[in-house]
Amino acid sequence: MSYNNGMARPKKQNPRSKLVNFRLTEAEFDSIESEASAAGFKSLSDYLRYLHEHYATTAYKHKVVKEDASPS
Repeated sequence: MSYNNGMARPKKQNPRSKLVNFRLTEAEFDSIESEASAAGFKSLSDYLRYLHEHYATTAYKHKVVKEDASPS
């Protein structure tokens, strides 16, 4: 059984090609996962993208800067 019917899927205009990987504690992960689910997001990626877009816009408008901006 073939689902392809001979046509390729169209390419996205802005494909996601970058991967972000960072460590969390079990409690941090559980909290993020729980909040994402409660907010109705299908994936952690969608939730984190949403938070970034919202925070980046808000931070820029209000000139929010982390007090200790030195790299860890």
